[in-house]
Amino acid sequence: MSDSNAIQSDWKNEAIVAPTRVWTRDEMEVIRRGLLPGSMDEKWLAFMEGDTLLLHRSWTGHGVYEATFEPSGDGHLIVSATCTGEHDHYSGNLESVGTRCWNGLSQS
Repeated sequence: MSDSNAIQSDWKNEAIVAPTRVWTRDEMEVIRRGLLPGSMDEKWLAFMEGDTLLLHRSWTGHGVYEATFEPSGDGHLIVSATCTGEHDHYSGNLESVGTRCWNGLSQS
């Protein structure tokens, strides 16, 4: 064990790449409207606070994901995202949640 602190160049690693998808203005209008669950089958509550989208489990109210958007050209980019560290609150797959949430938002 070394006496020095670990630094990035000590081991092979790759930077975390931010999402590059640009959300159009029309898509951002839909996202800003949010999603209120209409039945027990809809498991997500989605709402915006400023430029941050917050996703909560509808049954428990636990916050699971946050994504902060910034304007970029003709749309918006996600510039930061957070996922809960509370495995008891949610242990699902971010990709499938994002798809389901977007489908729900775009149909509301």
